[in-house]
Amino acid sequence: DWSSDVCSSDLDRTWMVPGIYLETRAAVNREFEQFTEDHIRRGVSFAIETTLRSDITFRQMDLARRHGFELHMLYVAVSDFSLNLKRVTDRARAGGHSAPPAQLLAIHQASLANLPRAIREVDDLNIYDNSVPGGPAQRVLSSRNGVIDFRFSPSPEWLRRALDRTVYEFAAE
Repeated sequence: DWSSDVCSSDLDRTWMVPGIYLETRAAVNREFEQFTEDHIRRGVSFAIETTLRSDITFRQMDLARRHGFELHMLYVAVSDFSLNLKRVTDRARAGGHSAPPAQLLAIHQASLANLPRAIREVDDLNIYDNSVPGGPAQRVLSSRNGVIDFRFSPSPEWLRRALDRTVYEFAAE
């Protein structure tokens, strides 16, 4: 059952004030943390949107697990940072939220660096490549309790790089 409360910056546009990224991002982060901690404390199922860029997501997952939650994650990435930047720029031009390019690059790199940890710590993880504009996202890897149980072949280069030199490393196809 995937019905649950959702916290997503894309759903709450009140914080998207151009030119004050850091202040608004900090406020949104506090709101997300409060939402998450409240749902864990009450034992209520929930879903959040995250870039997986920092340790807070893993600390929240650990807290949720200790409170009896099962952790499911859908991870979506694109083939390279330039495509990511283009999509964020297009979203900003259409009135959506954005961030400075250097910040977006740092988020992109940190997210991919945290992917092996997500595989290890999430109960049920599905990873998707969303590189084809207007096309469906392609499931490229799935894991259950730290064990990879599905891998699309050929795997995208970004996924191979993210898992390189980890226990999840696999050879180029």
